[in-house]
Amino acid sequence: MLAFLVGSACLVVIVAGLQAAQKVLIPVIFALLLAALAAPAVAELRKLGVPKSPAIVIVMVLVSVALVAFGALLADSVARFTGSIPQYQASFDALWSQGREWLMSWGLPESTLDSSTQGLTGGVLLTAVGQGVGAVVSLLSNLLVVVITTAFLLLEASDLEHKVAAAFGDDSPAVSGLAAAASKVQRYLALKTVISLLTGALAGLLCALAGLPFSVLWGLVAFLLNYVPAIGSIVAAGPPVALALVALGPGHALAITIGYLAINVGIGNILDPRLMGRRLGLSPFVVLISLFFWGFVWGPAGTLLSVPMMVVLKLVLESIDSTRWVAVLMSSGAEAGEIAS
Repeated sequence: MLAFLVGSACLVVIVAGLQAAQKVLIPVIFALLLAALAAPAVAELRKLGVPKSPAIVIVMVLVSVALVAFGALLADSVARFTGSIPQYQASFDALWSQGREWLMSWGLPESTLDSSTQGLTGGVLLTAVGQGVGAVVSLLSNLLVVVITTAFLLLEASDLEHKVAAAFGDDSPAVSGLAAAASKVQRYLALKTVISLLTGALAGLLCALAGLPFSVLWGLVAFLLNYVPAIGSIVAAGPPVALALVALGPGHALAITIGYLAINVGIGNILDPRLMGRRLGLSPFVVLISLFFWGFVWGPAGTLLSVPMMVVLKLVLESIDSTRWVAVLMSSGAEAGEIAS
C-alpha cells in the first residue's frame, strides 16, 4: 500500500512537472523529431564531400524555409476560418436544433439531450477546430528555438555513435542497438511524413473539387492528423463534412464523406502498411492512452506529438535486448511476434 501511494505521488509530481515545463519541452521534442528527419539529408551531403557544419547549415536553411512557409499558410488559413465562423454559426445551430428534434421524435428524452449536449453548439464546435489548429501555429511560432535546438542536435548526432563506442567498446550491443534504433526512427519519420503529405494533398484536392471553403486548411489538417493513426483520420474528416453540410448541402457532405473514406482506406489500409511495414504498428490501447495522457499534459500539441513519440520509443526499446519485451507489449497483433523473434 505504501509503495502504491509513493508511486502515485511520484506520478502526480512528474505530470505536474511536465505541464509546468511544456513551453520548453514541446519545442525540444519537436526539434528531436525534426533532427531525426533531417539527419539523413546531412549524411547525404557529407557523402558528397560537404563538411559537417556547412551541410547542417544548408539542411537547416531548407528546413526553416519549409517550416516558415507551412506556418504562414496554416496561420493565414486559421485566421480566415476563425473570422468566418459567425457566417456559418446560425446555419450550424439551426441544423443542430433539427438534429435534436429528430432524435426527440425517436423517443430520446429532451432532458437527456440537454444534459449531454449542454453548451455544445455549432459556434463552439467550429471555434474548437480553430483553437486546435491554432495550437500547432503556436508551436511553429517558436521556430528560432526549434531551429537552433535542431542544429545542435545534428552537430551532436554525428559524434554520438563514436562516443558510445568509446564508452562501451566497438563490439558492445549498445553501439549496434543505437545504430539500429536511429535507422528505424529515421525511416519511420520519413515515410510517415511522405504518406501524410500525400493524404493532405488528396484531402485538400477533394475539398477544392467539391467547392468547399478553406480547402487548403482541410488539407493541412489532414496532413497533421495523419500522424495519429485511426483516430486522426476520423477527426480530420469531421470539420469539412460538417461545414459541407451547412455551406453546400447534404449531397456535397455525403460526397466528401465518401472521398475521405476512400483516401483513408486506400492510404491507411493499403499504402501505409506496404511502405511502413507491419512492425511499426502500435497497440490501439497504447495509442488511446497516449492520446489521452499527452493531450491532458500538453493539450492539442501533446495530442499531435503523442503517437510519433510512442512509436519512436517503441523502436528504441525493440532495438535493445533488455527492453524488447516492453516493445512487444506496446505492439499490436502479429507485430508482437515479429518483434519478439
